[in-house]
Amino acid sequence: MFIENAKNFPLLSKIFYFALILSLCFFVVYSSVYMSWKVSLILLILLFFLISLYTEQSSLFILSSICIIFFFERNLGLTLSPITGISFMNIVLGIGVFLFIVKNLKKQKKIALNCPLNWILMMLVIYSFASLTVSFLAGNYEESIPVLLALFKSHVVNLFIIFLIAFNLPDSKKDIKAFTYFLLGFFIFVIFINILAYYGIVKFISYEELGGFQKYKGAFQLGYRLMGIFKEPNIFASYIILFFPLSINMIYMTRNLFVRILMLATLFFSIFVLALTGSRGGYFGFLVALGMLLYLTYKMKMTTKKHLLIVVLITVLLLTLVFLFFRDTFLVNVIGRLSFLSDFEFDWSIKGRLNFWNLGSQQFLTSPIFGVGWHNYFGVHNNFLYYLVTLGIVGFAAYVFLYYKIFRLSLNNLMSNKSGFNSFINLSFLAGFSGLLATMFFLEVYFVLYFLYLYVGLVLKHNLLDEQNIG
Repeated sequence: MFIENAKNFPLLSKIFYFALILSLCFFVVYSSVYMSWKVSLILLILLFFLISLYTEQSSLFILSSICIIFFFERNLGLTLSPITGISFMNIVLGIGVFLFIVKNLKKQKKIALNCPLNWILMMLVIYSFASLTVSFLAGNYEESIPVLLALFKSHVVNLFIIFLIAFNLPDSKKDIKAFTYFLLGFFIFVIFINILAYYGIVKFISYEELGGFQKYKGAFQLGYRLMGIFKEPNIFASYIILFFPLSINMIYMTRNLFVRILMLATLFFSIFVLALTGSRGGYFGFLVALGMLLYLTYKMKMTTKKHLLIVVLITVLLLTLVFLFFRDTFLVNVIGRLSFLSDFEFDWSIKGRLNFWNLGSQQFLTSPIFGVGWHNYFGVHNNFLYYLVTLGIVGFAAYVFLYYKIFRLSLNNLMSNKSGFNSFINLSFLAGFSGLLATMFFLEVYFVLYFLYLYVGLVLKHNLLDEQNIG
C-alpha cells in the first residue's frame, strides 16, 4: 500500500499525549463534583494556556482544546456568561491568536502571508461584512448592531481565526502529525460516546423521532434518529463523513495489529452510528468519500486492484455485520429512509426539502447580488443555496472558488509526493472533504466548518513544510 513504509510516530510520545489529554478531561469531570462545570473548564483552559507557554507543542494543546471545549459547550450546553461573545470557545480562540501573534513577532515574520488561501479568506471576511452592512442599511434586520457583529463573528471570523491558528501555530510536521492523530483519537472518542448513548449509558446525547421534532434522551429506541454531538442528525453525519477516511488509511499506515483492529472497529461503529443518524445526505456522502478514496489511490497508482477489492470487501462485510447485529435499526433508519427512491412523489420529507429549495430560490431573487443576510433566510437544507440566499452571487462564487482551491492544493501535493505521512493526510482529507461537499447539497453543515477549517489549516501547513523540506 502507498504508506507501508511510513514511520510510526514514537509510541511513547503517543502514550504521553493521549494520557495527558485524557487526564485533563478526567480533571474537568472530577473537579466538577466539588466545583461548578464552569470553574472546571476555566481551570482547564488556563492550564492549556500555561502548558502552551512552556512547551514546544503549544499548537497541539491549543488545537486540541478547541475540539474539547466545543464538545463540552455543544453537548452539555455550558455557557460562561449570558453576555454575547463571552464563551469558553472565544477564550480559547483568543489564547490561540495571542500565541500566534507572539510567535510571529518573536520570529519577526510577516503574519500568515505564506498561505495561498489568505487572500481568499480575507476577501470573504471583507465581503461578508459588506453584505451584512448593505442588508442592515436596506432595513433587512431588526437586530441591533452588536447582535449582528456577534453573528458575523460566529459565521465568518471564528472560522478564519481557527484556520489561522491551525496553519500558523504548528512549527513542524511532527506537530501536525501529533495533532492529526489527536483528531483521529477525538473521532474515535465521539463514536464511542455515541455508542454508549445508544445503550443509555451516556444521557446527554439526544434523539429525535423519525419524521418529527420531538426530542428524547436516554437509550436508543426504534424509530429514533441520533442527533449526536452536534444536536442535529444530518450535521453530525457530515462530521462522520469528514473524518472516517482517517481510520481507513490508518489501517494501511500502521503495522501494529492492535491499532489495525481498533481502526476496523472504529470503521464498523462509524457505519453503525451513521446509520443511527438516518441521514440520507450522510449515506450519499459516505459513498462519495469512499469512492474518492478508492479512485485516488488507484489513479495515483498508490495501490493495486487487489487492495481496492480488499477495501470494498471489508466495507461490504462491515455493512453486512451492521445489518445482522442491528437489523431492526438498519431496516428503519437506512432502508426505510431510502424508500423514497421507489415512491419519490409520496415522500413528505423530500417534498418538504424541495419546498425549502423553492422558497430559498425565491428569497435569493429578492437580493441576488449581496444576499438577504443570515437572519433572513429559510432553512434551505442546501449549503450552496444557503450561500446564494445569504451572501448573493458574489459570496457564492467566492465560497465555490475557496473549496475548489482547497481541493486543488491538496490534490497537487498528493500527486507530487505519494509517500509517507504526506499521502496519509492528503488522501484522507481529500476523501473526507469530497464526501462533506456532497452532503452540503442536502443540508447546512455550519458547526462542522469549525473542524473543516482546522483540518484545512493542518493539511496546507504540512504541505508547505514538506515543500520546504522542514521536518
